[in-house]
Amino acid sequence: MAKQPKQPQNTDVVLGNQTEPPISSAILGGLEGLQQRFPHLDVVQKLAVMPSILELGEPGIDLLIAILHDDSIAIRSQAYQSLHHIDSEKAKSAISMGIPLKPGDTLYCVYEIPFGYDDETYYLCNSIPEATARVGDYTDIIEHSSSEEIDWESLDPEEFDALMEESEIPKLISQHLLRETAEETAELLHQQYILDRHTPNLFEFDWVRMIEFDMNAWCAANGLPLQQPEQDWWEMGHQLVEELKTQQQVELLSKLWKDTAGRLAVIQEQSVNHNCYFKVTRSL
Repeated sequence: MAKQPKQPQNTDVVLGNQTEPPISSAILGGLEGLQQRFPHLDVVQKLAVMPSILELGEPGIDLLIAILHDDSIAIRSQAYQSLHHIDSEKAKSAISMGIPLKPGDTLYCVYEIPFGYDDETYYLCNSIPEATARVGDYTDIIEHSSSEEIDWESLDPEEFDALMEESEIPKLISQHLLRETAEETAELLHQQYILDRHTPNLFEFDWVRMIEFDMNAWCAANGLPLQQPEQDWWEMGHQLVEELKTQQQVELLSKLWKDTAGRLAVIQEQSVNHNCYFKVTRSL
């Protein structure tokens, strides 16, 4: 009787160079085939095959630990996340330091943009300090000491100027391995800051003196009723901002800020210059 062809199993992977790169978890070849083929896949193909690695049991954990040192930070991040969800002392030990970083990796840093006052209008302090060479590991969330109440009237001129200068330096809030996560974080912070009661009205910032802004054209383009022409231009703008707040149209208010004054939270890329680790406490 002719032998029946071997049926693929859930834990099979493609044996090196026998077929096209794997794109599903039902892949032929076993652990040896995956170990041979994995280094030669591109990032998309590696991400596609990685869910099947856990189906290999203990050898799969060993393979994920090895993948923690892949050339791609996206693959290292995925390996970390997979190991993080495994109930295994070996897995926990392997990721205890965080995600390995290599020279040339990119971090996406989210900064809070403060504002200053020049006795007439407010302005955004957009000048982010240049990244300096550093040693040691990175972390996702930057802890800042709680700001203490300052008795400004008791300060001498030098102390006052020093504190004012420090307050206008953008503050690093978080660091991310994935741009999309950084963008989500920056947008949430931007929205949080523009709704803060301590943030002045948008039309009290200096951009109003530097650009021509057609308020009715902006309203029409964004599906809002036109402002009354008999109103003072500044009052129209102030009213528009307050109406968007009252109506909780936060996304439109966020867009209005970005179309005029700018963002209150921004992203800056930073290149890693040494071997280290990225400590994860919340999100990548």
